[in-house]
Amino acid sequence: MATYAYTNLSGNYVYVDLSELNSMGPWSALTSYAANDYVSYGNSLYVALGTVAGVAPTTTQLWSTLALVYGTGGASPLPPLHTLPSAGTLQTGDLILVERGGIRYSYAVSGSFQL
Repeated sequence: MATYAYTNLSGNYVYVDLSELNSMGPWSALTSYAANDYVSYGNSLYVALGTVAGVAPTTTQLWSTLALVYGTGGASPLPPLHTLPSAGTLQTGDLILVERGGIRYSYAVSGSFQL
């Protein structure tokens, strides 16, 4: 099972299995999408945050990148997800979600380090 995360309209992280969303295949400007529809676009997956038609998934007010944050063959607790803090300690198993240029990346922490 794989768990994905995206940021909702309130700015909160939402953890989902893809089976909880509606797969719409590759994005098309001719298709109308509803909240919780997801599409492939380029090499990424995006989830619609509401009703969207004719707007590319790279428009962050209407779409959010689906980032793979966890995969397991069994039932295990999901490790915490962090935005990159300016100070603090991260431990092995923590996940960091970083946005650069409108693209969100997830990184797994290996080891413990102080920021």
